[in-house]
Amino acid sequence: MDPAPSSQTIAHLNDNWTWVKDWIDAPLKGEAGRLARFQRIVEVEAAALKVPIWVRLSADTRYKLLINGNRVCVGPARGSDRIWFYDTIDLGPFLRTGSNIIEILVLRFFPSENVAEPFGRTARPGLTIYGSIGDENISTGGTDTKWLGGPEDNRYYPQETPWDHFLNTYEETSSRTEEVALSPLKRHRLWNKQGVLSPWFLEPRCIPLAEETPCPFKAIRHSDSGLDIDAWHQLIAGRAPLTLPKGSKHRLELEFQVHSTAFISVTAERPKYSGSKVSLTYSEAYEVLPRPPPGQGFTFKDDRTQREGHGLVGPSDSYFFSGYAGGGDRTESYEPFWWKTFRFIVLEIEVSDEPLTLESLVFTQTTYPMAVVADWKATPLSNKMWDVSIRTMRNCMFDGYSDCPFYEQLQYGEDSRSAMVFHYLLSGDDRLGKQAISAFATSIQPHGLLLARYPAHTKQVITGFSLFWSMQVCDHMLYFNEPDFANRFLPTIDSVFGFFDRQTDPSTGLVANLPRRFWSFIDWNVHWGSSDVPKGFHDNGMPMEGRESGTWSFFTMIYAFTLRRVCTLLQQLGKPQQIAQYTSRADRAVSAIKQYCYDGEFFMDSTVEAHRPENPLSQVSQIWGILCGAIDPSSPDARRILLKAFDPQTEFAVASYVMQHYAFRVLSHTGLYNMFYHRMWDKWRLQLDKNLSTWEEDDVNGRSDCHEWSALHPYEYLTEVAGLKPLAPGWQVVYWNPRWKLYETIVAKVALGHQGVAQVSWRTTESVCEVSLSLPRELRVYSPGVHGNLVDRGVVDRLSLSFPVKD
Repeated sequence: MDPAPSSQTIAHLNDNWTWVKDWIDAPLKGEAGRLARFQRIVEVEAAALKVPIWVRLSADTRYKLLINGNRVCVGPARGSDRIWFYDTIDLGPFLRTGSNIIEILVLRFFPSENVAEPFGRTARPGLTIYGSIGDENISTGGTDTKWLGGPEDNRYYPQETPWDHFLNTYEETSSRTEEVALSPLKRHRLWNKQGVLSPWFLEPRCIPLAEETPCPFKAIRHSDSGLDIDAWHQLIAGRAPLTLPKGSKHRLELEFQVHSTAFISVTAERPKYSGSKVSLTYSEAYEVLPRPPPGQGFTFKDDRTQREGHGLVGPSDSYFFSGYAGGGDRTESYEPFWWKTFRFIVLEIEVSDEPLTLESLVFTQTTYPMAVVADWKATPLSNKMWDVSIRTMRNCMFDGYSDCPFYEQLQYGEDSRSAMVFHYLLSGDDRLGKQAISAFATSIQPHGLLLARYPAHTKQVITGFSLFWSMQVCDHMLYFNEPDFANRFLPTIDSVFGFFDRQTDPSTGLVANLPRRFWSFIDWNVHWGSSDVPKGFHDNGMPMEGRESGTWSFFTMIYAFTLRRVCTLLQQLGKPQQIAQYTSRADRAVSAIKQYCYDGEFFMDSTVEAHRPENPLSQVSQIWGILCGAIDPSSPDARRILLKAFDPQTEFAVASYVMQHYAFRVLSHTGLYNMFYHRMWDKWRLQLDKNLSTWEEDDVNGRSDCHEWSALHPYEYLTEVAGLKPLAPGWQVVYWNPRWKLYETIVAKVALGHQGVAQVSWRTTESVCEVSLSLPRELRVYSPGVHGNLVDRGVVDRLSLSFPVKD
């Protein structure tokens, strides 16, 4: 983050865009992208190292900065042609007195190819640097620059492999026969005058750089190597090098303590000649094999650590050592450009006709610096679930809210809405949330909806995700009370609502006839798959009923729900002008749900007329039918519906993990939360029994073992069990309803946005439960009275309540 951002800095950076000469910005061998290397040698005096050495830089598509062979950082943060970020780095801690080699590797993904989905890019490759070290200007651009660059042609990034359909960051690296040829750079001549914009609309990075920690290794699960396994352990622990005999082959299956996202580095004593090869295959779990081809069946996983009868599969990196033919110093190191996701790694080494001495294998965890200040202590099981949720969140946060780090690393509107509120409660940090909200807003399309995943290379519209984005704006205002930020997005929210209003059938009031070119995903469900469906609707993401007409009750329900949420936002912002219109639309939608989608007993997935007895009703429709207000949540009917829908003996299409967050909300609204609370965690208990260390994406497709939307526990523990919720923006007024009957004792800490950290604790004896609340400062607190009414507890920083324990 730039300590002193200015328009002048951006002007300098725009003047300094440059690139390597004779670059062809398209595939030559069917590759997804190509790597370019930039280098400059700098002489540094001791006096220069006594103060911070701030340098600003950016690149398209992603860069890795190294000083004297050591990784400093990767960047920029994910961007698009609407917003492109530059980074501000203090080089001082990485420089030494005397000669220093600054290298920048830039992985350029080609804009013409529909690959590398999470990596937005512009129409041009580029690198820009602005800064000085002491008296020496190290900026790119100008005529006297000492920067050199050239393509790194020995790294190949396949467009598609059996295990990689999104990232394209996996490498096939061949031996170098000579050092990389570097030459002076070609400066981009950009016209930045008279309102003509650069391809990169630069803004300073608004999130911190990723943090790095050691990645904990656990065990060598299997070894096909003629060497003693203890020698391999010594190498991995960093205690001793290991020499591999010439002509030998080695295959090891490495297990790590937990699911990880890490940089991997292999260093060997530089061989005389080229030819030795190392391969790294990454896997989240031991899987039942053979695995079905992508799109032709579900992956089956049971115990993630069970090797017998199972195997490790996944994408891989490979590297051929170049030896002295490729130049360099005494050692030769290989580090894939991008970080990798794994719980297991298959390490394979083929040694050429001379011995190969490995000096180190280093695994470095990298994530967004989450800085968790919240805490939870209750029972061993709930404590473990808390830890797994935080690990899941961390692994899905690098420079955005990624759905799953192993497969996609894409930021989706619905997924990130859940992740944001979880993150707010854990850290009180809204920087990643604000970056995501702002990015999504820039993706607005002519029809009024936002792109479902953004920043991303290709466009995808998932119908309901723009409504979840609208909720993100409401959530941020509630947790942080920043009116100026929220006000920026009101026109975009209105545009989203305009789409749903135009899609409302005037004869019924239902959102209907949704365009087939959009994906009207609702939830993952095994009951919703069929081959006998219209083209474009073949998946488990939407109910069977409604596929022919493009009409599902869910979209009318969530439209009404979001309209009411935004009415609350407008009240908070002091902008009542549109409240009447939005309220009228919500009322009309709710009336339509009652008339056409409710048969007097349950809510349909489409209309009552379209329902077929052979298709089970869904929990999702019951959840959102109540949340949108089609039935009063305090009514006996609401309780009846949920008791039936969540009864395991009845055949309802069960909500997957993403919708469990909203299942908890409706249980809370209807007074059934305590009754269902412990049984709701059964699926997560099963995951622990299967030895997952992060929460899986869903229990339908069997794909990812780490997905942000499944990390529900912090939200439930802190807002429902500990019972703290904001009643006014920025936690200026606090609602406290501790559910003390759910655990005998707890100690919980909750991040209250910018206010600080609160603590809730209680201990239960045979006769009484003593509950206490400690706030970071004096705040007005309300809590339920004995008759359900709100009781004003005053403006306090401490509060204690006693509840008699009854048999």
